[in-house]
Amino acid sequence: VSADGRELAGCLIDYHMPGVNGVETYRRLRQRHPTVPVILVSGNLAREMEDAVREDRRATTLQKPYSISRALE
Repeated sequence: VSADGRELAGCLIDYHMPGVNGVETYRRLRQRHPTVPVILVSGNLAREMEDAVREDRRATTLQKPYSISRALE
């Protein structure tokens, strides 16, 4: 459930963010929302990102730049 009480349909997380990286954000999200679909995005797909989602069928990685149609696949 999001901060305003609505169910999350999915989450797009950038790897490079101030204060915490996308993998850490993904791990925190998984603790609260284990079934929400997640896409981790980055200009350079770090091995850490791919390792984090490898066994999670509800998560994947996507390299920038990307099209909306590619993100929705």
